[in-house]
Amino acid sequence: MALSTIGQAIFVRKNLSVTDRGGLHTHFPVTNHSGIFQYVKIKPGVDEFIIGNIHGLWLPTGKLDNPERIKQSEMTRDLYNNYAGKKIICGDFNLRPETESIAIFNKDFKNLIKDFGIKSTRSSLYKDAEKYKDFISDYVFVSRDVNVMNFKTIDAFVSDHLPIMLEFS
Repeated sequence: MALSTIGQAIFVRKNLSVTDRGGLHTHFPVTNHSGIFQYVKIKPGVDEFIIGNIHGLWLPTGKLDNPERIKQSEMTRDLYNNYAGKKIICGDFNLRPETESIAIFNKDFKNLIKDFGIKSTRSSLYKDAEKYKDFISDYVFVSRDVNVMNFKTIDAFVSDHLPIMLEFS
């Protein structure tokens, strides 16, 4: 699905069939690679899952609330409310944990970053974490019916963000 020409993708194992896919831009005008949400629906067994990946709106003013970011969270939540089944939303939200934009997801989903006590989603390649107190930028939210078997960040230097691993059923 090509919502952007800049590096955001969802990869699905060959043995899993994708029953639906889609996405949306969470703000306009689209001026950069942020503000993109994409999803796939898979049915690995009896249960169907909708799994979404967001690269939230980035602004040079920081990662606090503003009308566009609140709208982005509401649009994503509303899209998920239209689907039955188990739900997972993950990605670089470009938001601080205490924002109303994150609280919108906390109302309906389990916040695995919070629940598992993750202190940082940033790698040592990001040099300004201490300066900006910008330790959490990435989140994973799951509906309450998702069985989380394992969840953790992985200490690997592939980006200024740490890889996050979720095993679920």
